[in-house]
Amino acid sequence: IRSQSIEVRPGESSNYTVQAFYEDGCKPTQEVQVFIDTTYAPSFTYELNYFCDKPYELLFENQTAGSPIFTWYLEDKDSLIGLVPQNYRFSGYGDYLMKLKATNNVGCELITEGELNIPEADGIIPNAISPNGDGKNDTFIVGLLAPEIGIYDRWGKLIYENKSYDNSWGKGVEADTYFYELKVNEGEICKGWIEVFN
Repeated sequence: IRSQSIEVRPGESSNYTVQAFYEDGCKPTQEVQVFIDTTYAPSFTYELNYFCDKPYELLFENQTAGSPIFTWYLEDKDSLIGLVPQNYRFSGYGDYLMKLKATNNVGCELITEGELNIPEADGIIPNAISPNGDGKNDTFIVGLLAPEIGIYDRWGKLIYENKSYDNSWGKGVEADTYFYELKVNEGEICKGWIEVFN
């Protein structure tokens, strides 16, 4: 029996022609349609949530249909079978290629991959800076992604505001206690104080 070799991709169907050769010279043929099942094709999304003065929360959502066995490939050294890896901590900030493999009940596998960007911002907000030009703690660096910010003096007067803060406040500021308001997560307000030392 000989068969025609055809590349079949997931989600596509192809026709194979099978031919048999008998001693009496008969050469019957039969066409067979092959369809690759992708009903269990893996799919996932992720999001980063920030809170007041806490490390960020990294959440994954497995959007795969059906109930195959899942394997998450997070970094070169880490993989997780079954459970969704909520609040996983990557080894550093930057871009990561993450993979999700789904294995159905007959052992067939499909893999999807997506790029995650893990920001340097860790969600932590300091309470002191020393803008003396030594390159250490010279500005108010908050561990959030471009939040809206307002900074007030000890009498409650607004002295600085920025709709997309870039961690630049502090240079030339007099030593004193200041108060801030930061907006994160679609309007949640974080309040606190910061001590400036010169």
